[in-house]
Amino acid sequence: MLLSKKERAALQLVANGHTAASAAIELQTTLYAIEHALQRAHLKLSANDGVEGIVFGIQRGEINRPAPSESLQKAVQSLSGRERDVWELLAEGLEYAQIGKKLAIAATTVDSYLQNLYRKLGVHNRVHATFLYLQCEI
Repeated sequence: MLLSKKERAALQLVANGHTAASAAIELQTTLYAIEHALQRAHLKLSANDGVEGIVFGIQRGEINRPAPSESLQKAVQSLSGRERDVWELLAEGLEYAQIGKKLAIAATTVDSYLQNLYRKLGVHNRVHATFLYLQCEI
């Protein structure tokens, strides 16, 4: 199911860091209308949380990729090659054991790389890390 123009615009603004209230001002509509559009988009994208909905929207081409911030670009530059490898496989949806098998490392080592990755990127879960990966178009 495709997103409406309003749903796509609301998701795009939220993806770029706007709150629902600032998105309402930007789109010259009510906060209720924006929240309703975000809820509809959320349901259409079969998401469990807002970031996951944005990730699905980017992957499906429903919303444009937000440009990475300067701080994100610096964080990405600080990643080791192996952290980037793990990040890419994580963004592809692989589980820890699958990543370990693909890279010939233990799942506990994958966990260690991901903890470093999350710390450097300032995220707390795989969905947010995937969102940032998609933002960077690595």
